[in-house]
Amino acid sequence: MIEWISVKESLPNHGERVLIYNGGVDVAKFKRGISEEEREKMRNGELPDYEEEGWCLSAGYTMHKRSSVITAYDEGGNNLVPYGWDVGATVLFGQNVSHWAYFNTPEQYKTQRIKDLEQELNDLYRKMEADKFFKEKLLPNLGVGYIRKKEEQQ
Repeated sequence: MIEWISVKESLPNHGERVLIYNGGVDVAKFKRGISEEEREKMRNGELPDYEEEGWCLSAGYTMHKRSSVITAYDEGGNNLVPYGWDVGATVLFGQNVSHWAYFNTPEQYKTQRIKDLEQELNDLYRKMEADKFFKEKLLPNLGVGYIRKKEEQQ
């Protein structure tokens, strides 16, 4: 069984592929961006403001400070939280996903399936024992013969 986790409770690791719920179920890669607070701290020197390479049509490849660029995964603009989700070639803003879940590995699936089958077997066994008790102990005492004997005794 898949355990769905609210994005308000926790988030997957950066770059991890998980199942997401966004009105439907998709496979997505989690991408961590930076918050507006982190961006401000970078500009103030409280956090490292590393340089990274970027590309744009007019300038080609250039180096820029991280705090000077807003990516689709950063808090700001239309993205209300500092993360996003890659779904194929589409990037979903963080707030568009309410829950996520880990994939079950084949071993986890097998283990869970065995537990489920054991539970079904135990339930069936209990039902059979209850049926046996009912047929052997209760039914003979609740049958028509039992009622007639009681009437005769009165």
